[in-house]
Amino acid sequence: MFAHEVSESILSKMEKSEFLFHLTGSRYFVGRGSNDADYFTLYTEQVEHFLRELGFSAISKREYGDLNCTLVMRGWDDGGLQIDVQLVKDVELKIQVQEKLKAIGLTHPTKEEWNFAFQLLK
Repeated sequence: MFAHEVSESILSKMEKSEFLFHLTGSRYFVGRGSNDADYFTLYTEQVEHFLRELGFSAISKREYGDLNCTLVMRGWDDGGLQIDVQLVKDVELKIQVQEKLKAIGLTHPTKEEWNFAFQLLK
């Protein structure tokens, strides 16, 4: 299931799954993206296993490294779209934080801005 609509082969499988993937990154903050798509969902062993079955693998959290992120998985669809999924500890907090960051006009929040917002909204 998606909190928005995008249709690609792996994205379609994600959408049909029991897991809810929330849009983030440039497609969330500015409404478009280059050749990547970023999502987040609650970390569970089941979602990690599901993503690995789709060909995703773990990457370094450094790129995302906010206080809420447990693991980042990366996969590619057939059309070459890079898909990163952040597996997070608290989905509702992540939603609140990104809504606040967008509301104040940030289009590319830094790790420091994410972490500051997480601390404020905890």
